[in-house]
Amino acid sequence: MTSRRLTVYGRPNCRLCEVALAMARRAAPADVAVAHADIRIDPEIEGRYRERIPVLVLDGREIGAGRREDVAQALRRAFPERR
Repeated sequence: MTSRRLTVYGRPNCRLCEVALAMARRAAPADVAVAHADIRIDPEIEGRYRERIPVLVLDGREIGAGRREDVAQALRRAFPERR
């Protein structure tokens, strides 16, 4: 049963967002559902994340954003058991 959720906020045709989503899928343990969310669907989310995508949110809490290295570091902190 999946009880946790990792959402990668981004936009279509965002290469960095695609990479972050793939990294998240590899890093997340089996009990964590990984999903992509398009920031354009919600004006509030778009305003908050527009300049920072991709943004990773684990169980409603932002854990990382931006460059590949920052995403990797956030995933290592969130899932240390997966190293």
